[in-house]
Parts: sequence; C-alpha cells; structure tokens
Amino acid sequence: MSILNMSWKRGDVAEVLIRIKSIVEFAMHTYIDLYANDQRNGRKWNRYIKPKTGDRRFFTDKAVEILEREGSYNSKNYTEWPTLKIIYFESLKDNKMDGLSRYNEWWKQIDAINDMRNKVAHNLDPISHEDYNATLRLVELALEATNELILNSFKVNKEWLQHYDSVNESLLSLLP
Repeated sequence: MSILNMSWKRGDVAEVLIRIKSIVEFAMHTYIDLYANDQRNGRKWNRYIKPKTGDRRFFTDKAVEILEREGSYNSKNYTEWPTLKIIYFESLKDNKMDGLSRYNEWWKQIDAINDMRNKVAHNLDPISHEDYNATLRLVELALEATNELILNSFKVNKEWLQHYDSVNESLLSLLP
C-alpha cells in the first residue's frame, strides 16, 4: 500500500490507477484464503474455494450456492472481479466484521475506476485532458478506499502506510 501512496505523491496517476485493482484483488484473495476456513477433522478447509488444482481454483458447493443466488455463477475460477467481491463479502460476514456498509462504500470507490483502469492498463489509452481533474479525484478516492479496506480487513497498523516516508526521513536525518 505504501508504494501506492508514494507513487501518488510523485504524481504517477496511471501507475496508481493500474495497481489499485491488483492490490485489492490480492488482498481479497488473501483474506478469503486466511479467514474463510472451517475446521473439519482437525484440518482447515476453505469454505468457498477448493484447494488448487493446477493453476485453477474451483468453487465449493457453498460458494456456488451463494453465487447462483446473486446471479454471478459462471463456473470460471474465482478471480473474476464481481465474483471475487461476493465471496470476499461473504467471508467478511462469516467473520462478523463490523461496518460492512463501509466495506461496500470502499468497494464502490474502487470499482468506479475499473473501466478507466482497464482502458489505461490493457489498451494503453491516455487519461484525457478533459477528464483529468475528475479522474484525479476518482483515483484519489479509490486510493483512500484501498488503504481503508486493507487496514480494516487485516487490522494493519496505519503507520505501515507511511513506511517509505518514515524510512526516507530516518535516512535524511543521517546526512550531515
């Protein structure tokens, strides 16, 4: 996360725009892998995702049931953006996370840049001059949402967001 903050401070809007989704996807996958577990016969089993088979992961019956209820089941692996969100939110509910509406708001802010992110990342489209200020605001909101989502999902200390700034300050203090 702090690398995103550092890139943002440098004005590298496209870099932040592209990386936000990657970091959020990684965080959501990690949360599901860490916290969506049942204890069965002394072993942990992920409630939603079956163990890796080659390079693909497959849904458990419980996940398929939830995704069918939400109208999002398509038998693909769970890396698809809307599907991942549903499974992530189910994991949050299972773990009785407080303030699920906040997570939903953060998600909306992150999802609001998805189309723009895909155009920049996959088509190498530039950010238009006409939309630049609006884009800056959307990316800034998505960055704040990403920070909050990760801080709250993993109970990370907020100082980690300023890691590079802290290291830089300590290094600068060593200079004569």
